[in-house]
Amino acid sequence: MRTLSLSTVAAALLLVPAFAQAGDLSVMLENVANADGALLVGVHTKSADFPDDASHVSGQMQAAQAGEITVHFKNLPAGRYAIALLHDANSNGKLDSNRLGIPVEGVGFSNNATGSFGPPAFAKAAFDVPADGVVTQSIKLAY
Repeated sequence: MRTLSLSTVAAALLLVPAFAQAGDLSVMLENVANADGALLVGVHTKSADFPDDASHVSGQMQAAQAGEITVHFKNLPAGRYAIALLHDANSNGKLDSNRLGIPVEGVGFSNNATGSFGPPAFAKAAFDVPADGVVTQSIKLAY
């Protein structure tokens, strides 16, 4: 008969809280103008780099569809996050802007935060994901 050592049992018990410390995030994308291109959704953690890729900890790309679409992020560690969203209508993988630097593609941020002459600060878009349960964010794209 095989027996488990005390250290094996202790190690297994230490792992249990790690799995329990994750929540889910449901993001409803509203006001998608058309079905051109893709929707790029990035979940970020670092305020200094938001909304640049350096703070991006999870992301999804979904085919665009006019109206509303919901995306889900599972098992995010409990913490403070912000979402940046891009409707990449021409599928070139970047935000296109006019000569003045104003976006010509749809953008949105968690809490429907807006910025002055650029993206909002992380603090305006930030929200908490608890250790368990589901957090829902509704983001209205602006074109």
